[in-house]
Amino acid sequence: MSSASTLSRSISFRNNSFCVMNPLAASEFLSLWSHSFFFGATIVVIFVVFCRNRKNNNPHENLLLSITIKRCFQILSEDNGNSKKVIMRARSSSVTVLYDKRHRNGVSLDRNNNYAAREVEKQPRMVHTSSRHVNEGFFGVSKWIQRVDGRQDIEKHYEIGVVIGKGNFSSVHLTKRKEDGTKCALKQVEKRAMRGKCFFVDNEVEMLSLIQHDHIISIIDAFSTENQYFIVFEHAQYGDLYETIRKNGRIEEPDAAIITLQVASALTYLHERNVVHRDVKPENLLLVDKFSVKLCDFGLACHVLGPLYRICGTPTYCAPEVLLETGYSTLCDIWSLGVVLYVMLVGYAPFRAPDQTRLFKLIMQAKPNMDMPEWKSISMKAKDLVSRLMNKSEDRRPLASQIVSHPWIAPFTMDNIDDE
Repeated sequence: MSSASTLSRSISFRNNSFCVMNPLAASEFLSLWSHSFFFGATIVVIFVVFCRNRKNNNPHENLLLSITIKRCFQILSEDNGNSKKVIMRARSSSVTVLYDKRHRNGVSLDRNNNYAAREVEKQPRMVHTSSRHVNEGFFGVSKWIQRVDGRQDIEKHYEIGVVIGKGNFSSVHLTKRKEDGTKCALKQVEKRAMRGKCFFVDNEVEMLSLIQHDHIISIIDAFSTENQYFIVFEHAQYGDLYETIRKNGRIEEPDAAIITLQVASALTYLHERNVVHRDVKPENLLLVDKFSVKLCDFGLACHVLGPLYRICGTPTYCAPEVLLETGYSTLCDIWSLGVVLYVMLVGYAPFRAPDQTRLFKLIMQAKPNMDMPEWKSISMKAKDLVSRLMNKSEDRRPLASQIVSHPWIAPFTMDNIDDE
């Protein structure tokens, strides 16, 4: 945050059209505070300066205020003799890239959603910054994270083994606690890759340290060095639901019903506390037993203080209202659960397109197709639940707590599942 404050002091805005800064600040601004999002063959360059809302004195409800410029700029160099300034001038409302191609380090939001391929594919998560984040409640700096000098300090307590997973900003290692030989999963997060969004990590650690639920992953330890975070979680020996679906093609209805109930139980716990997850997907459902899942990755979770507007999550699992930017609530997680259920039943996503623009259009139309041959063997009750969870109107979706009473789910109870 200190870098953001320093940088924001170097910038002066003139009628939302001009931005004047010194060359060093301009370089930092472009390299550290920009993120590219691909829309078909075009790129929107979004510049972000993060500030903290100083009016809120509650440390558990620190809010993030972001100032976003979504314009295309002409970058000019102005030499007045003693000093040189870089002027960024708005040139049009079209979408264009304004800096060297080497700096295009964004990712295609839809590069793995191919309409021609039936099987579900992993996708990178997206975080689209806009100027309306005052209703996101984030924890401040986590007191649960222990400051250490380096990895060698962590290795005094843990044997860090092979890499068992990789994310956008992190890698996950199989780890053993030396004290008692307990297997763990250690997530190593590169602070530099977070591009000034390290508050997401602090928020995730603090939130998970307060959460206790049978179907939410448990956090064991958290450490911070100058360049990295090391977060230790319980180990899920059977991998994630994504890999299970890829291996088996689909999940049988009874098992899919049990998993749906478990996730609904976790979401009920969160939503009753006004917490939204915002990235429910098979990759974030870890299997601690053959069909016993735990929800993980709270990197985008926040307390809901009002309508949310940040476009984030994984494209295939995003709810229509998230993409429409009309304001959304915890019910976006219910839509995502509906997509997960769809994928479990038939092995592929409900909406597939060759590019992100068309994918988003299909999602916003909210008409999942259940007329394909794979659906002929699926029961009407299962189809009914998918339709309810993926209702375009969030007001017509069931609450997480109501899913247990659906006729397809009712034969299974949490007591029976946990006793098996």
